[in-house]
Amino acid sequence: FYEARDQLEGVKASIKKFRQQGQPERAKDLVREHRDLLAQEGRIRGGERQMKVLRARVNGIFASETLTPQQKQTELERTRGRMRAAARVALGLPPTVKKAP
Repeated sequence: FYEARDQLEGVKASIKKFRQQGQPERAKDLVREHRDLLAQEGRIRGGERQMKVLRARVNGIFASETLTPQQKQTELERTRGRMRAAARVALGLPPTVKKAP
């Protein structure tokens, strides 16, 4: 997920730079070359927002003075599972991996 986000940001920055430098054809070439990645921008940005909320949740769990260590572990596992699901959805994958029988 983070690799896709970073790649998206790099491509968008390069497109912007080419446009600002008066090289619209190079910008158009990049858009064509990375069309699939650019089409996923909404999903990737949505995943980024979800991750921000979930990271804040993880920090809150660690900082909690009322949860027992077992409760913290349970909540961290649950929240990390949500983070994995959010990352998968942001990449256009199903939220969970089916395990082989």
